[in-house]
This record gives sequence, C-alpha cells and structure tokens, in this order.
Amino acid sequence: MSLRILLFGTEFPPSAAGTASYAQALATGLMRAGADVRVLTQAPAGIDAATEGGDQIRRIPHTGSVLRRYWRCRQALQRELAEFQPHCLWTTNGMGTRVASLLSSTGTDPLPPMISCVRGSDITTRLPGRTPTRWFESLLHRRCYRRSAAIAVVSRALCEVAVTKGLPSKHLFLSPPAFDVSLSAGDDGATERSSTTILTVARLQRQKRIDVLLRALANVRVRHQQVRLVIVGDGPQLERLQKLAVDLDLQSHVEFAGPLEPRSAELFKRYREAAFFALASVGEGMGNVFIEAGAFGLATIGCDDGGTPDVVQHEKTGLLVPPDNEDALAAALDRLLGEAELRQRLGAQARTWIADHFSIETLGKTSYQIAQQVVAGSYRGGDWRREDD
Repeated sequence: MSLRILLFGTEFPPSAAGTASYAQALATGLMRAGADVRVLTQAPAGIDAATEGGDQIRRIPHTGSVLRRYWRCRQALQRELAEFQPHCLWTTNGMGTRVASLLSSTGTDPLPPMISCVRGSDITTRLPGRTPTRWFESLLHRRCYRRSAAIAVVSRALCEVAVTKGLPSKHLFLSPPAFDVSLSAGDDGATERSSTTILTVARLQRQKRIDVLLRALANVRVRHQQVRLVIVGDGPQLERLQKLAVDLDLQSHVEFAGPLEPRSAELFKRYREAAFFALASVGEGMGNVFIEAGAFGLATIGCDDGGTPDVVQHEKTGLLVPPDNEDALAAALDRLLGEAELRQRLGAQARTWIADHFSIETLGKTSYQIAQQVVAGSYRGGDWRREDD
C-alpha cells in the first residue's frame, strides 16, 4: 500500500528559503520512493493561490498579518486533513510546526501520526523565546514536539542542541537537505574551470563571515596574484563588505556578482567555472550551498562548526578550519590554490559523497522508511550521534 503523506509548511518554491528547498526535495524524494504526496503551503505575495500549484501542491492565500496567517493556515490544514486523509502529517518548517500544534483531535476524527521538524532558528532562538511573542511560539513548538512520533532534524549538531532543549533523543532522526544530482551532470567538460577562482554563495549577513573570507584572501593574494573571489548573494552587509574589499585593496580580486536564482542555470554556471568553494559561516544548521558545491565536484572549505562537518569531510571532500580564524582559513585557501591534484581529488570524492548521502533519492528512501515505521507504530529512533560520541 502506498502511504498518503501530507507535507505542511509555509515555505515552498518559488521561495528561496532553505526550508523551501528542503520541502521540495522531500516531496520529490518521497514520490520517487512510492508515496502519495500532497504539499500544503502558503502562496508567496502576488501569487494567486487558486491557480498556482495543481493537485499535488495546495497553496494558502498570502497575508501579511501574523495572526491571520496562523488562522488561515490552521483552517487550511484541517480541510486538507479531512479531504486527503493522510496516513502521516509531516511539517517542513518552524511555522508549519507551530500551526500543527494548534490542531485538535476528536473521537470520530483523530489526527494522523505526525513527524515534525527542527531546521535551525525554530529551536535555537525560539526554544525558549527571548521575547513574549517568541516565548509563546516556543510553547507551540513544544506542544507539537510532544505530539510527534518522530522529529526530523537537519544535522547532528542540531540534534545535540535539541536534546539540550529537552526534546527526546529517541524521537530524533537526521533529515538533511538534498540535491538533484542529475542537475550537476552533463557539460562538465564544456565549461573550463578557472584554477584561480574561488566561489562563495551566501546571504550577505554577519553569520556568513564574508569579512573573514575577505581578510583571508588578502593574506594569500601576495602568493597568488591572479586569485579571484566571486561572491554570489545579497544582504544587509553588502555595502560594508564592498568597502572592506576596497580597504584591503582587493578591488581587482573580488567580484560581487549579486543574487542569482536558486537552482538556476546562471548559478550552476558559477559552480562549473570555479576552482573550489569556500564559506566561513558559523552556526549553520546545514548549509545547502556546501551540498550544491560538492555535487558539482568542487572541493569545499568550511568551518568546523554547526552542521557543516556533516557535509564537508576534512581531508576527504574538503577542508575544515576553526570558526573566525582568518589565518587558518588563509592557509586552507593557499593550499587549495597551490595544489591542483588535491583540488581534483577532494572534488571527485565530494561528488560521490553528495550522491550517496545527500541526493533526493537517498532522502526519499530514508524518509519513506521512517514514515512507514511511524504509521505502523514501530519507530524506535534514528542513529544520529557522531561516531566519536
């Protein structure tokens, strides 16, 4: 029997949010694994909810009012549960998890077993919340987690945070982002890589530590005079970072390429042209861009922090450096710029690692097995701890 699974969250493409990409990958993977999937999500502003989506994707009309959004989403979720009658409800982002906590069950209309999620700030900043609003939201999160038969967590590091916040360890399982590796296949030989181009893709905010990357670049520029850093993204720190590049005399070595559409041909072209990928971000639940870079055969440099080590395997698929350490980052940049054979070896191993562990097929197969166990009442928890724990 094919399970009916309702995925519910307020982010889904065309939204560029990481949880939107996760929801789409999860839906695709589950369908490929044999599930009957329906997605319930909020329509972006300017999108007609009545005409956008079709049978498998149902969109809730957009509203800017938070309270009205909760009300609309709850009403829509109740209708979808009654119509679709899923064997399992799976929330895919924090807002979806909070709304699901507001559902009520009756003797004649019981709720299906639930899988909720932990993707990042939904637990790091909202459990407990630091403001009255966030505190109330934390109550909704906890209520949903208590009701959940299983909890999907983006990375091992976030699993550890979840346990310290009081979530039951035995309910947690790893459910990372995924990438359609078929998108990174094809014309690899048609696009020549630049041996001196470093790529980073990020929202330009403090967490991403683009300033640390720029200072590290200034340290290696003397030894690699042709080095070039391409920064894809936009954000509140753009002007500050542009000024820093000028202050470090890096104008001819840095390109601020602006934002590019997620999973677009223009973005993929940047992956295919670069020598390797580097991002010094900290506190990542799980960086989708590390997965994308690896899928395109790029060696990656990241920080030994948060969920990044789940993707970047030190000396196997890339190099890990301590957070906020520009000297260590400069040494890693210097090493990959100077050792073409190392870049190629790490990049090839990264492509295999991503295909085996972060493909849509892998996510779908694992997720469907978890859903089957939840529906059968046989779920006993996932193996998420690190080998050295």
